[in-house]
Amino acid sequence: MNNQFTVMDTQSLKLGIINKVLQIADIAILEDINNTLESYTVKKKNVEVKPMSIDKFYAMIDQAEEDAAHGHLIAHEDVVSYFNKKKHRD
Repeated sequence: MNNQFTVMDTQSLKLGIINKVLQIADIAILEDINNTLESYTVKKKNVEVKPMSIDKFYAMIDQAEEDAAHGHLIAHEDVVSYFNKKKHRD
């Protein structure tokens, strides 16, 4: 696994991914992301999802922006490569 994934905590990684997805205009890429997430969700159905407070949500956004300002980013290509490797492993 790429060392950059271990530097960020899970929540910051999630927010970084969300920020990148929000910038994507190409519907084909968005559909690919959606399909990947749906197939992953099907495999992990027993995972409980808990709602978060709006304060926690904004705090996570602030943290993601701070991480981005300090260069704690993961290149799109690295994310795609990571998920492609993971997809082929499962």
